[in-house]
Amino acid sequence: MSDETAKKLQILYDVGKLSDEDLAFIRLVDQYLVRTLGERDSEMFLIHLSVALERSHKREPVDALPDNLWAEVTADPEYQKALNIWEHVASSRPVDFSDFETRYIIMHLVNILRRG
Repeated sequence: MSDETAKKLQILYDVGKLSDEDLAFIRLVDQYLVRTLGERDSEMFLIHLSVALERSHKREPVDALPDNLWAEVTADPEYQKALNIWEHVASSRPVDFSDFETRYIIMHLVNILRRG
């Protein structure tokens, strides 16, 4: 995780948007990504993950990903790898995510993998 991303997450933590458990999960996800994919620009994904955690704790809904966009994500050659990454780390998440939230998370992972 870049220093800039770490600062942004620290600010979210300091203002009460992330709990200790949330921040630990985000760091675990980042470390897993670095171990499995190497250093990548994952800031947008990690920030989205922090927002998804907050929304899920508050049980706030997220708009559905349009079906045509989700179809593009699932048809992408990187989809299965992104799904495997998520399934590996999801068991450590501090809160359950809705299916819609999970789709956005997987979409972000596919984008990270595409960028290589």
